[in-house]
Amino acid sequence: MSAPEARALSDPPTDGITSLCYLPQSSINPSLSLLACSSWDGCLRVYDTKTQANVVTHSMDSRSAAPLLSLAVPPSPEGILVAGSLNGLVQHYDIKTSTSTIIGAHCGGEQRTEQNACSCLAPIDCNVVASAGWDSKFHLWDLRIGSSGEQNKPVASHDLPGKAFSMDTHRGNEGKNTVVIATSGRRNCIIDMRVLSSEKAHELNEPIVVDLVPQQNRESSLKYQTRAVRLFPDGKGMALSSIEGRVAIEYLDEAEAEKTKKKKYAFKCHRVGDTIYP
Repeated sequence: MSAPEARALSDPPTDGITSLCYLPQSSINPSLSLLACSSWDGCLRVYDTKTQANVVTHSMDSRSAAPLLSLAVPPSPEGILVAGSLNGLVQHYDIKTSTSTIIGAHCGGEQRTEQNACSCLAPIDCNVVASAGWDSKFHLWDLRIGSSGEQNKPVASHDLPGKAFSMDTHRGNEGKNTVVIATSGRRNCIIDMRVLSSEKAHELNEPIVVDLVPQQNRESSLKYQTRAVRLFPDGKGMALSSIEGRVAIEYLDEAEAEKTKKKKYAFKCHRVGDTIYP
C-alpha cells in the first residue's frame, strides 16, 4: 500500500502552528471539510481541506497580536471556535458572523503576561469549555456569557500543581465528564466533573451549575516532562508522550486495571539513530 499523498494548504500561518481541530461536519456548509488552525502569529485560520482553500483568517487580538497557544471546537454545528492566547485571554469566534468575543482571562483582570498564558483548551459540551494555563489554574467557562469580557468569572475553578502543558476530556453517560491535565513537575491531574442542567440553563438563560471533584494528582510514569496527554475512547486510560521521545500507557483506575491484569507500559518512538524528536 502506497503512502497517502501530502497536500499543502494555501495561505499557511506565518509562524509556528500550535493547534489543529476539525469542525463538526454540519458546520457552515455540510459539503465542506473544515480544519481550524491556531498559531504564534496570533491568527485563527480555517481551511477547506477538500479544496485546499483558506476560508477564514482572523486576528484574535489586533491590539497586542498575542500568540494563540490553544484551540477548541465545541460540538456544535454553528461554526464556533474558542482560542487561548499567551496573554491569558480566552476568546470566542463565530465563523458565520466573523466576530470575536472575550469570554474571560486567566489573568483575572490583572496585567496580562505570559505567566498567565492559556495553554490548554477543551470542549465539555456546546455551552461549556475548559481551560488550563501557565498560572497553574483550571477554569470552566460558560460560552453564552461574553459581554463583560475579561471581568467574566469562570463557572468553576481548581488549582493545579504546576503549569498546564496538555489537557483532554472524555464525555461519559448522564453528563459525567473526565478531565486529565498534564502539568510541570511530571504531574497528571484527573478531575471528575458533571455539568448539571446545561441544556435547561441554556433554554432559560440561567447560570450553568457544575459539580467538579478532583480525583487524582499523580506522578507520570515517564522520567521526563509530559508533552501531550490523550484519554482512551472509553475514558478508562490515557496515553502520555514526553520530550524524551517516549509514550506511556496508563489506566485511571489502577486498582481495577490490576484486577484485570492490565499493566501500564512505555515504549520509545520518534527516534532516528541517536536523534530524539520530542
